[in-house]
Amino acid sequence: MSACSLATSFGREWTSVAGTTIEAELVRVHLDNAILKKKDGKELVVPIAKLSLADQKFLSEQASSVATSGATGAKIIKSLTGEL
Repeated sequence: MSACSLATSFGREWTSVAGTTIEAELVRVHLDNAILKKKDGKELVVPIAKLSLADQKFLSEQASSVATSGATGAKIIKSLTGEL
């Protein structure tokens, strides 16, 4: 289950602070890392601080939108904040 909606045919385009991009699906956020899944099924652990400000904002918005979805969302929020 993805914590984000699909923005492209697979996941979304993520950009690093260095400007490199990758198309991947957000699997989860754990502690200070975003776990991204590429088309080939490989998972990448990316420090959130290495993502562009726009992507960091996207992750923050995902956490906020999950917070409004009730009890199930509470468990996901704990995962997003690394408290699970």
